[in-house]
Amino acid sequence: MRLSNQAAVVGVLAATFLFGACNDIPISGLEKSFSIHVRKTVGNGDAIPIDFLWVVDDSSSMCEEQVALTDNFQQFSKILAENFDIDPRVAVVTPDMHCTMQESLGKATKGQFSTQAATGFPPACQARQPVPCTTNEQCANLDCTLFGTCDAEGTWTCRKAQNASCVENPNGTLNSTCRRSCTTDDECQQLFDDPRYICQKLSGSPADWGCLLPPPTSNCPASVGPVLDLSTIDQFACLATVGVNQAQCFKYEQGMRGALTALDANGPNKANIACTKQQEKDGECKRFLRDEAYLVIIFVSDEDDCSADVELPEDKHDQCGLLDDQTSGGPLIPVNHFVNRFKSLKSDPGRVIVAAISGDALPGEPLEPKELLDEMGNPTGETYCSDLLDQVNAGTLTEVEASRECFLRSKDNPFVCFHTTTICTSSSGQADWGRRYQQLAERFGDNGVFENICSAAGLGPALERIAARIVQVVGELCLPKGVEDVETLVVQKTQINSAGQPIVDPVSGQPVLVTLQRVETFTPGAKNTYRLKEAGAQACQDGSGFIRPSIIFPDDDLPRAGEEIIISYKANPELKK
Repeated sequence: MRLSNQAAVVGVLAATFLFGACNDIPISGLEKSFSIHVRKTVGNGDAIPIDFLWVVDDSSSMCEEQVALTDNFQQFSKILAENFDIDPRVAVVTPDMHCTMQESLGKATKGQFSTQAATGFPPACQARQPVPCTTNEQCANLDCTLFGTCDAEGTWTCRKAQNASCVENPNGTLNSTCRRSCTTDDECQQLFDDPRYICQKLSGSPADWGCLLPPPTSNCPASVGPVLDLSTIDQFACLATVGVNQAQCFKYEQGMRGALTALDANGPNKANIACTKQQEKDGECKRFLRDEAYLVIIFVSDEDDCSADVELPEDKHDQCGLLDDQTSGGPLIPVNHFVNRFKSLKSDPGRVIVAAISGDALPGEPLEPKELLDEMGNPTGETYCSDLLDQVNAGTLTEVEASRECFLRSKDNPFVCFHTTTICTSSSGQADWGRRYQQLAERFGDNGVFENICSAAGLGPALERIAARIVQVVGELCLPKGVEDVETLVVQKTQINSAGQPIVDPVSGQPVLVTLQRVETFTPGAKNTYRLKEAGAQACQDGSGFIRPSIIFPDDDLPRAGEEIIISYKANPELKK
């Protein structure tokens, strides 16, 4: 039966859905419903071009995180490959915009793509744990208490704070650490249960020897990249292990500005950004920021972004994240400036994805107000943040909100030693609140992800969730027409077994279907849900300029290969909204 153009349509279309690239569905032959068979794009579909820009912190507190990033990159890539074929380009920059190339010892700076792997880490990267200490005796027995190795106790030495009153910051984080000394590689490998550990001996004095996880770059060539593709992506560890630098000019980080500078067509990477298809075909250059590609920018840092047009004085480096932005008379470039600039790099802003792995308060760790000490270590009678705890108890603040506010107060304390206040601690170290990175990710909506670098689970799950979000965004499903009546929208999927084959009802002989629930926001862990976006990505635009609605699935419950998605709703071929 054919219906007139004015009649309501509950349409018909059978299609093979190549999950990826903001999938568009043709509208010819619309009658009853349409179904989408989800499978990996292989053979008869073009690989999806994605440009990845990684902004990796190279401060001395990021040694273990750089190793963890490279350790987990394969799983990150695997999640993408399981869902669709991609044509990747990968580049890495650091957040350093203040140092010269001479000061950076040849490392990437001022937005320049990384081309040189770090071959070693300095003593500041030796294994240490935050512990309140003023003497070595207070570091005793840590092998047993922290690692459960109690047979042969090793030696830990205290890295003291300036004085007794500086050991503990007002928010409870620590300025003192215990460093694991050593005499052999074997004892470090046994303690940390990792055969890659060494006992670093940079001098003849055993007092300087310490356990260290070296950079995973022993097989890297002298020069890499600067842009990797599918054939060279296994060299990611060489680019992402940017090393660490302790020069004063590195004391504040400008990750957002570094990323934007790196992507400037007239900037330090012009040879790649301005590279044409023909030049690439001729082998003259490797393209980056391709017109046809998605752009994914991923920040990995344990400090906040302090992007500024002006040079900040040294006494503001540790506190630069507390400064106002230019809209309030401060020196920092507003986050919205970077939101707009990053989105403007693509004709379709929906093709820009931003993720950040940085510090934040950890849920479930309650605020513990601290009584301050004088320089002799005696109580002063002053307790920090007790009013915030009162608000938590009254239900007017969450624990995370209270911890963030207490962090800001502590870092803004007039005592200089408290300017190194952190917000969270993990087995790899401590981190500041990456507040501006968090704001940047939030302002990208569905295209933004923020993960806590202090998570006890490590960087692996964070990278997995970022990969899943990329799959979600790239796999956004454009509907063929506007939805006239949202109550008629039904989304179902077939049930499949572990082999990816449909589960069939033994009575009816038909595939078993499950109806998905439409939600306004996704709940982590909730299964069989979807969201309707009234206006999808710009790729959902039809010939008249109308941006059709789209369906997205939660990044922790994406359609799997072998499933069939069946969608029906009341629509009108003439409907424009």
